[in-house]
Amino acid sequence: MNCNPQYTDLINEDGSPCFGSYATRMHPNPLFYKYKWRVFHSESVCGKAFFDQPLLSTADAMELMSQLKQQGNGYLIYNAHYPRSGQGCPFDPEHHRWKDSTFEVSFFDDTDPLWNGFK
Repeated sequence: MNCNPQYTDLINEDGSPCFGSYATRMHPNPLFYKYKWRVFHSESVCGKAFFDQPLLSTADAMELMSQLKQQGNGYLIYNAHYPRSGQGCPFDPEHHRWKDSTFEVSFFDDTDPLWNGFK
């Protein structure tokens, strides 16, 4: 697999669809981080330009992956996580550890659809 995805990355050597992941593991507490996703598939833009495409919510990404898998189409997934602010979040945005971090809204103020307890 290539860090700058190509269509050839979507098919294994035996011709079967590839379901690859460059995603990080999701923290078990959905109040702490917001995850945003990219799903590379046969209708995506190739190469570095793929990373300029908009990020998907967790629910939208999981739905897209489910559809692609049901259709027998391979995909590669990528994600990014951002600390949340507000109620239920243990992070202090004023602490030097978070100096250059982008904080997302609290879980309770997040309007994204729910997927397995995550938004």
